[in-house]
Amino acid sequence: MIRDYKTSKKEHLMDLSWDGEPEQDAPYVDPELWDAGDDAEESVPDDRTGKIAYLREKTREAEEEAKSPAYVKRIRERNRDKLRGILMLAVLACVLVAASLLYFANYRYTTYSVDAEIRLGSASGARLFEFRNGILIVSNDAVTLVRDGNVVWTAAAGTADPIFAKEGAYFALSGRDSYEFVIFDETGPLSTVRVSRRIRGLDISNAGVVAVATESSDTSYVSYFDRYGSKIAVEVKTVLDASGYPVNISISPDGQKLLVVYYSISNGIGESRLVVYDFKNGKADRSYIVASYEDFYDTDTYLAECGFIDDRHAIVVGDNELIFLSDFLKGNVVRETMKLKDPIRSAVFIDEGLVLVQEAGSGTVCRYYTPSGQIEESFDCPSEYDAFIANRRSVVFRNGADIAFYNASGVLRYEGYMTYEPEDFEFAGKHSLFFNTGSLFEKITLK
Repeated sequence: MIRDYKTSKKEHLMDLSWDGEPEQDAPYVDPELWDAGDDAEESVPDDRTGKIAYLREKTREAEEEAKSPAYVKRIRERNRDKLRGILMLAVLACVLVAASLLYFANYRYTTYSVDAEIRLGSASGARLFEFRNGILIVSNDAVTLVRDGNVVWTAAAGTADPIFAKEGAYFALSGRDSYEFVIFDETGPLSTVRVSRRIRGLDISNAGVVAVATESSDTSYVSYFDRYGSKIAVEVKTVLDASGYPVNISISPDGQKLLVVYYSISNGIGESRLVVYDFKNGKADRSYIVASYEDFYDTDTYLAECGFIDDRHAIVVGDNELIFLSDFLKGNVVRETMKLKDPIRSAVFIDEGLVLVQEAGSGTVCRYYTPSGQIEESFDCPSEYDAFIANRRSVVFRNGADIAFYNASGVLRYEGYMTYEPEDFEFAGKHSLFFNTGSLFEKITLK
């Protein structure tokens, strides 16, 4: 008799040695049911009615099982395990991201690369200003906008001792004691304005409106001009003997409010005065004054600088105190004063507040102040420096040819010597700087 055996190689073997009685064939069993146990006995009916009844019964059994406490508990545990796994992955991802950010935020640069060198005639004496992701080079006879190491435009409107102000897409430029100022946007000069009195200061709003402080022999004026050079019918006039000289001015980004710091000398005694003007909500007598502070003689305070941070916050810097002004709604002004124990070495206004370098004991401290008067960051910094620049992310000190680059948290990111002693420098990116080397202009990136 010939019998077939299923093998792993599916070979058919023929046994020719069998000489007994032929065996009766065993009933066929589906191989998929060999290990099915008790369930192997169950079969699906062949007829349509039986199949429907079978499926209904199976559905009922499944629904009953789903309602059972054991099944519900099992599903909850399974979902809990999945959620726990997802949360663990999310936490791990957050930890990795935080660790990466911390690493790159505190990474210590050891060298730098020179990305661009620009020659524009004589670089000696040229000043640098950051503007709209670019650098403005202001020389004696020209203004040049450089972006990504390339010259965007050059205009014949330079000055040796610049008074510079920027806001949004506009900036204004004049020279100390000049009789002329120029208004620019990103494309170049928009207008040149000639005035009849010496310019002592200026500021610009988001819309390109310029406030210009001028003075004659006995009178000071603050006049308004639009970005095309037309004079606006708003002007503040003060007598120098009564109100003093305008030391510093600041216009709010919306152009509606103005701060003026005055300094006067009476009977040999110097005194500061701070006046807040509101050209929308000011007095009906066209003085526009909504607040005037004249108590600084009592505190032996001399005011030096003022600046609007936004339309509702401004900071005034004195030699021994900071003044925080807020609200400015409908002519109301809230004043808060912070006495300073540590003398001020340097001050820089930034978009988010004020950065001060102050003497503290035998050292020097750099502090970030918010518009509400809180100290957001404070860290030790170099005591010996010739110049420093600051923004929301970084602070850089220069001492001769030595450069010290800190982040806003006080971590020293780079310290080293340049091959020259820069005449001026500015930020050109997160970890890039733009230098006036004295003979050319150079952009570097720390590495």
